[in-house]
Amino acid sequence: MGVRTRPIKILHIVGRMNRGGVETWLMNLLRTVDRDCWQMDFLAGDPAPADYDEEIRQRGGRIIRCPVGNPFLYMFRLIHILRNTGPYDVIHSHVHHFSGITLLVACIAGIPVRIAHSHCDSLYLDSQAGFLRRAYLSLMKELIDRYATLGLAASRKAALALSTGEQGRLIWQVRHCGINVDDYAQPVDRAALRAQWGIPRDSLVIGHVGNFTLAKNHNFILEVAKELFQRQPDSRLVLVGDGRLRSCVEDQARYSGISDKIVFTGTRADVPQLMRMMDVFLFPSLYEGLPMVVVEAQAAGLPIVLADSVSPETQFVAELFAWLPLSLPPAQWAEKCLQMVERKHQLEHLCPRQILEESSFNIVTNWRDLDRFYTGNTA
Repeated sequence: MGVRTRPIKILHIVGRMNRGGVETWLMNLLRTVDRDCWQMDFLAGDPAPADYDEEIRQRGGRIIRCPVGNPFLYMFRLIHILRNTGPYDVIHSHVHHFSGITLLVACIAGIPVRIAHSHCDSLYLDSQAGFLRRAYLSLMKELIDRYATLGLAASRKAALALSTGEQGRLIWQVRHCGINVDDYAQPVDRAALRAQWGIPRDSLVIGHVGNFTLAKNHNFILEVAKELFQRQPDSRLVLVGDGRLRSCVEDQARYSGISDKIVFTGTRADVPQLMRMMDVFLFPSLYEGLPMVVVEAQAAGLPIVLADSVSPETQFVAELFAWLPLSLPPAQWAEKCLQMVERKHQLEHLCPRQILEESSFNIVTNWRDLDRFYTGNTA
């Protein structure tokens, strides 16, 4: 790789830069990179303002709106944007199957590096699709295979979700998304943080971080929490996040008579601190790609009780994990949470942050890998 005379100009294609797993990873990259090396802009398909917009601008990036609607109108708008705000060296598309459209346009615009990035294992949902949806998914996979120059995936199953199979041209590489290790190095006043949220100092706190979507299985989380409250009445559940199903979950909590023991924090910027006031992390998702919050929970030193549907690739501190099938009743999940809390003192010798620094989940490792991909030096 020769000496650079200007930064590599990258356009990340996203839905909306709210505080989700992929978006937070992208922000960690933006905070980490040398601006003399990379110029990162973001093209959002949702026209509404988002959580990270202002920070992106403060860090020298641009937010470009290109609403998704009519696909032909979208393509026309996108090629106009690429020709008038570029030239871009890299298009990095994070919009799953819709990357077929974005990468086709990027090819027409002459952008040399075109990356499809799969962050989600959608295989089960895709298998349930109707005829028209299956036709759309098949077409998008073919477009990705033809017009992407590189396929990246958060996990092996996430790669399969967008791959056309062995007959495809595109070679997919699994690359883990990383987090900023320094976020978990600062001391936290656990008692003061609990007091801020009205949680008794000595309560057992079970926690979950995630948007309120079907995949996160919040209804099951409430059922587990109800069992836990029966065993330890002073325990609490902390739910970090927001989303369209939040009001339904709040209604279920009231109907079950447990709403007074649940803290709904909404969307938060201080997730590393909130995690360290928890005693155990509960994650019974129906399906996932490679959930970054599980990586973050390990960095915080939390015992984790999670569904065996979650990719084992998330694990870098095996002692913190307890895997359970979703077919088990909530009572058994509650018992496992208590067992993991009891084991917590036995795990104090672990240094998860040090393990993280040396793993593929370190954001600095991500930066170095992507720098090779962006410059075409994949050796």
